[in-house]
Amino acid sequence: DMNKRLWGKFMLNVGVNQTVAVYKSNYGEIQRDGEARATMIAAMREVITLSEYEGINLTEADLNYWLSVLATLSPEGKPSMAQDLEARRYSEVALFAGAVLEMGEKYRVPTPVNKKLYDTIKAIESTY
Repeated sequence: DMNKRLWGKFMLNVGVNQTVAVYKSNYGEIQRDGEARATMIAAMREVITLSEYEGINLTEADLNYWLSVLATLSPEGKPSMAQDLEARRYSEVALFAGAVLEMGEKYRVPTPVNKKLYDTIKAIESTY
């Protein structure tokens, strides 16, 4: 199911890209228990909820699949959004949290974690 796979990848990017960028960290930070990992998972769960409204129906099993993929990455590595912010380049936050916020508004679904990530990334970018 291509749509479900695309949504899964979207969920992954929403969680990992934004969280690692905001926490100014790396994959290692989200591979171990702690605030960053909890934030990432919460952002991903907001996508799961929205997927139900879109008829995609991501589940905890999909979340766990992507967490297992993340566990295989080099702990020192970083996603593109973290690299962009470090280099003072504008990120694709509108494609990730921005899209989540729009869907949340459309379906009247609260998306507070993505709102916080969006606001934090936009604040960082406003200093360029």
